[in-house]
Amino acid sequence: MYVFLGFDLLFGVDFYKYLERNMVAFYAASSVMVCIPVIWLYLKLTYKNIGVPWVRWTIENLVGNGLVKTSEFLNEID
Repeated sequence: MYVFLGFDLLFGVDFYKYLERNMVAFYAASSVMVCIPVIWLYLKLTYKNIGVPWVRWTIENLVGNGLVKTSEFLNEID
């Protein structure tokens, strides 16, 4: 869905007029279904949850060990 919007905004090409209504509904529904777990992950990946193993692993692999140590320090002084 965002691809179609991007083409319209950046290049002035409107793909929506070529899509059937049920495909637009499908793209909108699938976007909402993807947004729900992304928002949940965003809310869970905080320094306060650094003790949870999957949060720690994710932060270590995405950002590095420095952020994990900083998060542990913040939890100690909090």
